[in-house]
Amino acid sequence: MSSALALAALAASAALSATIAPARAPSAHPSRAFVLAAAPPAGDASPSPPPFAQAKAKAQAEAEVRAEVRAKAMARAEAEARAEAEVREAEVRAEAEVRALLDADEAARSSAMRLLFDMPPVVAGDEGIEAECHPHLHARDALVGQLSSHELLDLDEEAGLWPAHLPADSADARQMLFVDQLSCIGCRWCAGIARGTFRIDDDGGFGTAKVVQQGGDSAEVIEEAIDVCPADCIRTCTRSELKTLEEYRSLYFDDLMAAHQASGGAMASAARGGDGARRFAVPHWRDPLTHTGWQQGDRYVRTARLKLSPEKALLRGIRKKYPAPSQEEQM
Repeated sequence: MSSALALAALAASAALSATIAPARAPSAHPSRAFVLAAAPPAGDASPSPPPFAQAKAKAQAEAEVRAEVRAKAMARAEAEARAEAEVREAEVRAEAEVRALLDADEAARSSAMRLLFDMPPVVAGDEGIEAECHPHLHARDALVGQLSSHELLDLDEEAGLWPAHLPADSADARQMLFVDQLSCIGCRWCAGIARGTFRIDDDGGFGTAKVVQQGGDSAEVIEEAIDVCPADCIRTCTRSELKTLEEYRSLYFDDLMAAHQASGGAMASAARGGDGARRFAVPHWRDPLTHTGWQQGDRYVRTARLKLSPEKALLRGIRKKYPAPSQEEQM
């Protein structure tokens, strides 16, 4: 009975072993089975590329980077070239605009000169009259201030021109302007208002005003300049008187002003009735019209200039202020 039970137990154990054995196949080694169980499935494996494939991929990436850098450099160079071209184009446009403005300014100046002067009517079929006027108009600007106003007016008249702001010439008309420069204090008001007529002579006129051209401004502007003059040194005279006064000024003005400076401003003091009146009297602006001895010739001019020399003027002032003692005082 006991042997039968032992055989039954042995058979059950063999059946159980046969049931468990397929799960451990195909290897009976426990470590090998663990390795195979831990390894990933054959379908999901991603093997690493070979070395030559990696080098090729790296070279391709570097080539792409170089191509990108080259493209950016070319784009930057093209942008700079376009910017330079735009700058050059802008400079050309600006130069053309400046040239156009200068041409327009020259045309406006020429038009203003034609408005300033009355052009004589051009005879039909005769272009010589207008052509003869052009050289004088072009050279006239440089003559203003260099020539006296009566000389400039003579040249205008010879060219067939006459200032538009100046009434028709008349021998007895007191329409010419003259500045008594010995009375002028250099306030610059007249030159600031009537700029076409008056100018401050800083070079040879000791900072005084003078008339550079007749009819350079309208009558209203001239009247305003006369009204604001604090020294009342702007005078009116006839054309013949203007010529005489300006000729006298060209001969003696420097000597008179030098004597004035040597006397320590005695002329201005004399005009105010100060002590300088006893040393050096201010000549009246019409004296050259009344006393015409200065027109006798060069010898008289030289003598008059010697009398007006600064040394003699200073000596005369000292002698008048400190007269020589009499014989009784010397004894």
